[in-house]
Amino acid sequence: MKVCLLLIAMKSHANTISAATFAKLVNHPSPDDAEVSIMDIGEWDPQGKYKDIVDATREVAKGSDVRVYRVRREGSRVEYWVVGIEGGKLVGVKALAVES
Repeated sequence: MKVCLLLIAMKSHANTISAATFAKLVNHPSPDDAEVSIMDIGEWDPQGKYKDIVDATREVAKGSDVRVYRVRREGSRVEYWVVGIEGGKLVGVKALAVES
């Protein structure tokens, strides 16, 4: 997996966000048909390779629960959004991946 990280902050008015709502938030071209998975950190990063990213996201989110949203795009392209909610905003990072 190749990873490119982008810092993100988007408005959110909920404490948790459904897969369908998340697809709309990230402007998926077909949000109703989007393949979005919600993952726990341990499921996404069982070996702790991205612990610094998770810790930084948790710090920005002031200790709120951090989740990973996996959004399938075209072909083998996938986005992993590592996010928490702070002050009505979804904060965290987006990792772009090409999976084989």
